[in-house]
Amino acid sequence: MPPSSAPRPEKDHPSERITGVVIMCLFCDEDETTTTLDHGVCLDCKEAIERAEAAGLTGYVPDTFLARPHAEVEVAARMAELLPAPRSRR
Repeated sequence: MPPSSAPRPEKDHPSERITGVVIMCLFCDEDETTTTLDHGVCLDCKEAIERAEAAGLTGYVPDTFLARPHAEVEVAARMAELLPAPRSRR
């Protein structure tokens, strides 16, 4: 499309910039300025998670989220399985 001939509205305020970032706990939203975070989780929540796991209260975890070793795959052989066989020309 051709550029619009209508003038663009002027900005009433200067552009905004992010000048700082505060990281928060994934579970209770405590920020890093008020508590210590370990991999995005505050120490209180981490202790609660460890107690729940020790009691077997981890809840349902889908198989796709569980870590399991990956088998080595021969790429050329796998591609041969996935691609259709070449067709002969008549």
